Amino acid sequence: MKARTILVHSFLGMTLLFFTVQCVTQAENMGQVRSQPKGENEMTIQRLQENWQDYIIYKDGPFGGVPIAIMFDPKNDDKTLATHRWDEIKDKKTLSDAVGWIKTKTGQEIPRVSRIMGPNDQLFGYVYTYNEQIPLHVINDKKIFVDDIVN
Repeated sequence: MKARTILVHSFLGMTLLFFTVQCVTQAENMGQVRSQPKGENEMTIQRLQENWQDYIIYKDGPFGGVPIAIMFDPKNDDKTLATHRWDEIKDKKTLSDAVGWIKTKTGQEIPRVSRIMGPNDQLFGYVYTYNEQIPLHVINDKKIFVDDIVN
């Protein structure tokens, strides 16, 4: 009877250890939208607008082109933010209009620039929005698929 109890406890312990390791491994490899730490290296929407040509820029929103998020994918890295229905912004005026729309039309929420982080805490880009609930799917350590925003 004692041997059976020890065997059951050993099995349960190993199962718990296995699931804990799986959860930790999955958490390390998930993409996340994260707030930025405050400080001199903090990315701002003004800096992103000034350096807009350094990024592949997309906008997304649920209401027929009205943006609620703008995503900035750096051109000079080896990582990719892939999208399905996000619209690419190709000029400074369209970017300015989208930023203005988000600043004035988002209600009580205050929009901010957040970091898009990938596996192993790699920076993949930035998103300007009041909604940090953006579905991210890691394809591999160099590519994240950014799904449409549901709001």
